Amino acid sequence: MSYVAAGYLVSIAVSRAPYTNAAVVADDVWSASECLAPRLSSWTLAWVDVERATRAAALGVTDLDALVAWFTAAFDAGDVGWPDVFFTLDAAREARNRFAPNARLFGLALRSDHAAELLAGTGGTSDVGGVLALRRGEPLVEGGTARGFDVLCWDGYGGFHSYLCNSLETELATLQLRSGPLALFTNEDDAERAATHVGLDTTAAEPGLWLPWKVVEYA
Repeated sequence: MSYVAAGYLVSIAVSRAPYTNAAVVADDVWSASECLAPRLSSWTLAWVDVERATRAAALGVTDLDALVAWFTAAFDAGDVGWPDVFFTLDAAREARNRFAPNARLFGLALRSDHAAELLAGTGGTSDVGGVLALRRGEPLVEGGTARGFDVLCWDGYGGFHSYLCNSLETELATLQLRSGPLALFTNEDDAERAATHVGLDTTAAEPGLWLPWKVVEYA
């Protein structure tokens, strides 16, 4: 089975939110949905007018000015795509090691048929970072540790919504679909079934293309 890289993210795992079902969700949660897990993203760009101190503190960033300068230059150089995807593992690792050494580094990938499905849905015109990474058709860098599959809806603007954002973990558990460590699905078939089910449940979930995204962690 081949997978296409959708880029690399510098993020942290967080404690399970109180509104999630403790009986079916792990205590520590990670997701590519920024609603759940903070990460280095567009808030570090000099020309984005947002509050930065709280976000920086969540990631353990101490030299905020240096981070903003570095991330803005990396974005201008094409090493980072909107809103937060690092196109290379080296760039992501440099950002993590220099500015957020306690953060974790994850790669995202889609199975090749799902990558084609998502790219076809964009009409080939999107310049959002993750889509640009998928267009390259490259695999994730070897040497990482597979953590599982994140069930996500891509919003078309570079962001993601998780099944946890929509409090669907209990519903999935009744279908014998239950996530494991970091609230990621360890079994790809289960993640596929969960994505299909959530995608059909338009009254409870974000509308859009729900897919199982492979998650690989790097040192």
